[in-house]
Amino acid sequence: FSLSNLNFNEKILLDARNKKDAKNIILGANIVILSGGKILCQNKFFRSIRLKKILKHFNGIVIGISAGTMNLCKTVFNFPEEKADIKERKWVKGLGFYDKIIIPHFDGETNTYQIECEEVDVAGDYIFPASHKKEFLGIPNGSYILIDNNKNVSFFGEMYAIENGVTKKIER
Repeated sequence: FSLSNLNFNEKILLDARNKKDAKNIILGANIVILSGGKILCQNKFFRSIRLKKILKHFNGIVIGISAGTMNLCKTVFNFPEEKADIKERKWVKGLGFYDKIIIPHFDGETNTYQIECEEVDVAGDYIFPASHKKEFLGIPNGSYILIDNNKNVSFFGEMYAIENGVTKKIER
């Protein structure tokens, strides 16, 4: 934001320390950023503060980054990024603001996950096998989706459909 000369009077990190005030904090904000992190941990926190219900009354901008973007979707594919995550649930219900299943950090040119993961081949062992059951939208770093108040969807940068183990660049 600072590179775009956007400055804010106040920044509030919403977490377990102030979650009882979540509704007032969010509804009093202009921008809400759902950051990256552990998908399931974030998903559980969002449910605990009833974020879906709060966001239905929010009039500002919501920005999802990495796991935050994934959790904005109707369905979330929880693939492991480290060995300790392998036994976690793979499919969870998201917030429901977008119908596609998003895979962030996906390089469709090399068919790889753009984050180095500990002893896990995210694309080869998880994304491509799961794409035989569900279609994914792979988004490389630097690309993004804009969904306006009327649910119109615009893509910026490259996007890839991942289905039946095959990646196909989405042409616009």
